[in-house]
Amino acid sequence: MPLHFELGRRFFILTLFGYSLAVASAVLAVHFTSQPILKKMQREALIDHAASNAQNVEIRLARITQALTVVARSPEVINYAIGDFSSSERVKDFLSSIDVEDGLRRATVLDFLGTPLTTYEFEADAPTTFLPVELSVAAVSVVKENAEKATYVYRPSETPGHANFLITVPIRWRGMAEGALVFERSIDLSQIVDIKTTIGTQKLATRFQAQMSKVWGDEKNPTLMTPIPQTSFFLVLEPDQEAVRAIGNEIVSTVMISVGLILIIPFGLMCGAGYHSLVAPHKALQDSREQLRRKQVELRELAEISQRSNDAITVTDIEGKVIWGNPAFSEVTGYEIHEVIGKRPGDVLQGTGTDPEERDRISAAIRERRPVRSEILNYTREGRPYWIALSIAPLLDDHGEAYRFVAISSDITAQRAQKEAMLRAKREIEYQALHDPLTGLPNRRSLDVELEAICAAGSETRTLIRIDLDHFKYVNDTLGHAAGDFVLIEVSKILTKLAGNDDLAARVGGDEFVILLGADKQAEDARRLAEECLVAIRKEMEFEGRPCRVGASFGIASANNEIVSNSTLLLAADAALYLAKDRGRNTVATYSQKMHADVIEKRVLAAEIEQAIVEESFEPFFQPQIDAKTGGLAGLEALVRWRHPTRGVLTPDVFLPVAYQLSVVDAIDKIVLTKGLKTIEKLNRAGHQLPKISFNVVAKQLEDPALSDMTLSYNLAPTIIAFEVLESVLIEEQSTEFKFQIDRLKEQGFHIEVDDFGSGHASIIGLMHLSPNAMKIDQRLIFPLTELGSARQMVRAIIEIGKALGIQVTAEGVESEEHARILAAMGCDTLQGFHYAKPMDAQDLDAFLKRQGVPQRTANAI
Repeated sequence: MPLHFELGRRFFILTLFGYSLAVASAVLAVHFTSQPILKKMQREALIDHAASNAQNVEIRLARITQALTVVARSPEVINYAIGDFSSSERVKDFLSSIDVEDGLRRATVLDFLGTPLTTYEFEADAPTTFLPVELSVAAVSVVKENAEKATYVYRPSETPGHANFLITVPIRWRGMAEGALVFERSIDLSQIVDIKTTIGTQKLATRFQAQMSKVWGDEKNPTLMTPIPQTSFFLVLEPDQEAVRAIGNEIVSTVMISVGLILIIPFGLMCGAGYHSLVAPHKALQDSREQLRRKQVELRELAEISQRSNDAITVTDIEGKVIWGNPAFSEVTGYEIHEVIGKRPGDVLQGTGTDPEERDRISAAIRERRPVRSEILNYTREGRPYWIALSIAPLLDDHGEAYRFVAISSDITAQRAQKEAMLRAKREIEYQALHDPLTGLPNRRSLDVELEAICAAGSETRTLIRIDLDHFKYVNDTLGHAAGDFVLIEVSKILTKLAGNDDLAARVGGDEFVILLGADKQAEDARRLAEECLVAIRKEMEFEGRPCRVGASFGIASANNEIVSNSTLLLAADAALYLAKDRGRNTVATYSQKMHADVIEKRVLAAEIEQAIVEESFEPFFQPQIDAKTGGLAGLEALVRWRHPTRGVLTPDVFLPVAYQLSVVDAIDKIVLTKGLKTIEKLNRAGHQLPKISFNVVAKQLEDPALSDMTLSYNLAPTIIAFEVLESVLIEEQSTEFKFQIDRLKEQGFHIEVDDFGSGHASIIGLMHLSPNAMKIDQRLIFPLTELGSARQMVRAIIEIGKALGIQVTAEGVESEEHARILAAMGCDTLQGFHYAKPMDAQDLDAFLKRQGVPQRTANAI
């Protein structure tokens, strides 16, 4: 048989064998790869499907929670949760009035300790799957964590396709979770989740149910669970494995037929072309020569590129000694190539500033014949340091063995300097963000970070000292803001010096400071430190030759069973600080359990005051002022009263201290002034022609140019408007702006009167400078007038001072006819007190004026 026939037969047999092997290989490849791919596809479909259904459940819960949050933020629920137990029936009435959807069974209000306060059932005798303790635990959890969002607890339902949920919504008031509103709700899942699909089934499960059912899933068991966002339960999906296997078998059979048909054509062509394979060796030889020529061209191009590259390139032998370098190497380093041939680059370029650890790392990589990247400091021939980004890689021969190294480096000195500048700027920004720019002390943010760090470390002992400077405003107003800044800096130095090394002194406001004591320090340590600070702060400071004196009030609070969270600890320290101020300032107060109740009461009162300002529930009550000589009506004084919705009419001693702490006295005075002006205008139109009306204002209000503008829209003639200020304006050095506004008010026809004269340390010089139209003697000097001769002498002296300065004198607290007779005999101009009338509202005042028929003076006599 000819040789070429034998070669043809063998080639045909080999081709047929290859054809069979290719078909079999394709079938086996599809068989072993289709199942994982299909499972992966099914798993991806499950994940997408689960994510969609989980989102549906989340949206459904979010809509329900949004509606329930509105209920939790209602005033009825908040007031009840924070302690207004008289509103129980109002809460139930409110809950019964809301529009509820099917499935809402009951709602329970719990306080911050998890104690149920009241329960309202939307469905009578509705079954429950939750224990009472679960409601308490859920409420305590949201209060303890000061949560802002709702929490959920899931239980399966006996009704197919339904699920029971316990939805806990925090009752928040003034930024704190004061309790919780817990709802029991049944939801029909079949309306929002496809229970049965072509790729598997799904259901809801708690974490425990999921773990017991082994639903975490892997490639062999693709069953998985998808967490419902914002909840602690999961959507469990179980795929249909039989469907996957059936599809895989169908794919294998289809692929086997298709591959068999497709490969017939190429293998048939191979049989026809096989006879021409004798030219292959010759063609292979030509191809190798062409490849060699191309490599030579590429090498010449690479050599040209390296010569023109801006990056320094060197080639070293296996020992790391230089054998070649490009021109850029000389430009960067200052060395000519021949100067470094046979030397190691590190020995020539690296110096004392080079990181030895980085240098050793590069040497180790060269010894181990592996690539390495680095940023390292080098030195030029002139000794100038510069940074390079260095990349070293081994060159391999045909056997894969390294025989040389190529190193490419680029100068990154400018980039490095820019990066370091950015790092310095970042550190500076971070420092400024955590420190007060004036005093250099840590700020409020830094204090919060430190408190969180202490909690994260597991420490239960946290003690705070809250500090507020006394009479700091006086320094600012009299000596200027530069003096105020000087005082703040000096106080910060005192706190830093006296605080321990493990204590943190911080400035958290204008003249407000906090000291966070180190670990294991208690309230007694804080009290000793506070007393030392108080002594140091009260010492006289000198600014530009002028003395500055301030005091300080200190509030101390420590974490204990009642105080756990940092926010509660800060509130407790604030409460102790307020107590220190109430005791007369320049003192130290420590937080106690009784104080906690007082704080809650004041917080409720503060919220009611703010609401009363919005609703303008404050109003003027009027007390007549009588001419001591004629007995006629000399004027009226407008006194503030609060018509409380549940407590009736309240006098200023009940609410003004809290109003001062809230800095809303100005707003209350404006309400009283506006309503008082309307009342006087109405009474004048009725024919009473009142001579004068006096309003109490603080000194700061007199500096407001808008004060006089408020009266322009009222026709008050012939009534004179007088503004009463406390006696303290006589002992405080007022600003130039204050004096200017006083003169402007007098020029516009307003009267200025000094209230409670003799209650403090009034300055006669101050009285002369202010030059008021009238001054009122404090009622505490009037009460003992009928019994004590010393009291009569003091009152007579005050009246004589007024006469000497041309100032009219009014006596408050006239309780009897004898009071009136004695004061009239002394020369007092005007009398005011219960002997004539108690403060009354506008309606009673109108009746009083009609009933009494008091002779009236004209306005010109005032």
